[in-house]
Amino acid sequence: MLEKLQKSARRESKLLVQGMMLNEINNAVAVHPQRFFREFPNRIINNIYFDNHLLSNFHDNVNGASERIKLRLRWYGDSLSLVKKPVFEVKIKKNMDGWKIQEPLDLEMDLASETHASVSQKVQDALPKEIREFLRQQPVPTLINNYERQYFRTNDGIFRLTVDSNMAYYNQSYYDKPNFSFNNEVGPHDIIEVKVEREFADDMGKVTQFLPFRITKSSKYVTGVESSLGM
Repeated sequence: MLEKLQKSARRESKLLVQGMMLNEINNAVAVHPQRFFREFPNRIINNIYFDNHLLSNFHDNVNGASERIKLRLRWYGDSLSLVKKPVFEVKIKKNMDGWKIQEPLDLEMDLASETHASVSQKVQDALPKEIREFLRQQPVPTLINNYERQYFRTNDGIFRLTVDSNMAYYNQSYYDKPNFSFNNEVGPHDIIEVKVEREFADDMGKVTQFLPFRITKSSKYVTGVESSLGM
């Protein structure tokens, strides 16, 4: 499977933005020399991240392991508790390159009526065998988050850019049932992601050098877990 994915490898640069209004960020994108345009309407993105009890995926990401993964269930819409038409995603990172396995699921859940164990089991039951093994090894819901995403693209299709705002993180580590009522205390911030296929990776600077923000290691999963742990 990984050999097939390697052909679609991409690079990402993430820019953490603090202390700026969203309209200021949008203005910086609007005047960018690459002439980004809005590709899709804004969407609310909801995620459940999975790990094991040792938080191995979290620690691999914090420590910058050369090979690391993230597992999440993603769905769209205003309801954080009602899961409809979700997609299970496996994000694989090897050095600078990244791949994503995406599996749409015929699944619907009301998280208010579920436990962590039942959520994990229902997702496993809906997954094909070759992807199910990822979740069997990291079956623990550790974080729920959601945010609003704006989508931009260049006319030539080489660069894609997203702006994520209105972040909310909900710790799951000390609960038996999904917690989406008590969110973690995280300072206001937005995240810009610039994405390009690997063959154009050397051109990433054509985008990032004209954005007045600092490139950072900025993982929403890491941010959410760190805030849960009081780090």
